[in-house]
Amino acid sequence: WIATDAEGGEWLVLVAGASTVHRSGLRRSDVLFRTLGEASVLTTAGHRVLVLTSDLPARASSALTALRAARGVSLVDAVELGAEGAAQRLAAYAAGGVTGPVGEQLTGR
Repeated sequence: WIATDAEGGEWLVLVAGASTVHRSGLRRSDVLFRTLGEASVLTTAGHRVLVLTSDLPARASSALTALRAARGVSLVDAVELGAEGAAQRLAAYAAGGVTGPVGEQLTGR
């Protein structure tokens, strides 16, 4: 998806995880690493990448460590929709003028 912020800046938005009854989002390692790879290629091509997902990796997991390492490098941020602070985080990106991550990585539910 392509989104435009209030200042006219373009964002590529990756939606990670299956759209099924079973929500796993970035908790599945194959989805996480496929998303990180895609984001890395897009970032290298000069795009700002934002990842939206139904679920972030589990707290204190190696998957969350990998996501945190990629944040601000291969992608700007990964946001779990519906998580506490997600709406405020997305509003900050939508306002424009943001080139890097806002705040600390959200850990989800």
